[in-house]
Amino acid sequence: FTYRGPEGKAVSDAARARIAAIVIPPAWTNVWISPDPNGHIQATGRDQRGRKQYRYHPQWAEERDGAKYSSLIAFAQSLPDLRRRIDSDLRRRGLPLERVVAAVVWLLDNTIIRVGNAAYVR
Repeated sequence: FTYRGPEGKAVSDAARARIAAIVIPPAWTNVWISPDPNGHIQATGRDQRGRKQYRYHPQWAEERDGAKYSSLIAFAQSLPDLRRRIDSDLRRRGLPLERVVAAVVWLLDNTIIRVGNAAYVR
């Protein structure tokens, strides 16, 4: 097979090498490959369950992960206070916003569920 660019022409050997380096799973369907070698999203496709998957530029992923994990210590340090606030708000009478939000955060914390969409339901 051949990879073809947006104009339908076969891509260069250099572009083919870049695409191979992305390591797109062979089971993916509806694959899109970025024409920009420096784009933060290098490829997208659908896995066997129909979920959209992404391949990111390694440098962008490294920077994103660094930013994500740099705040993890502060988050961990704030957890005890957050949990005390949740316990306090869950004791409120009626259904004020604080109690409803506390219930949602308690569920996230104690059941290890995560936010997602219908495509990711098992």
